[in-house]
Amino acid sequence: MKAPAIVFALLVAPLVAGCVRTTPYQREGAFNWKPGGYRDSEISPGRYEVKFTGNARDEPGKLLAMWHRRARELCESDSYAADVAEKREIQTTIIPAGTIFVPVTSEIAVVTGTVTCDR
Repeated sequence: MKAPAIVFALLVAPLVAGCVRTTPYQREGAFNWKPGGYRDSEISPGRYEVKFTGNARDEPGKLLAMWHRRARELCESDSYAADVAEKREIQTTIIPAGTIFVPVTSEIAVVTGTVTCDR
C-alpha cells in the first residue's frame, strides 16, 4: 500500500519544486507563506550579522542585492563596509505523500556576512 504513495511523491515532488517562485524580500520567519528571507542580529553598536536565505530557484546574485538592501536599511545609508560571501547549501524538506512523509532535498542559495555602518 505504501509503494503507490512513494511513487506518487517521487513523481509529484519535482513538479511542486518547479512551481516554487523566487524568494521575496522579507524577514525570515515561521509566519511567512514563502520560505527564505533575511535574518540579522546586532553584534555590536553599528555592526550587524546578516544572512539572506533563498530557495532552489534563487540565484546568489539576486540574494546578494537583497543582502545589500538590508545592509542599507540597517545603516540608514549607503555608507557601510561589508564582508559578505555567497554560497549554496543543501536543504531537506519533508513533504506529505498520503499517509507517509517523504524527504525532498534541494540546493539553495545563501548570502551571509557582516556589515559595519559608517556613522
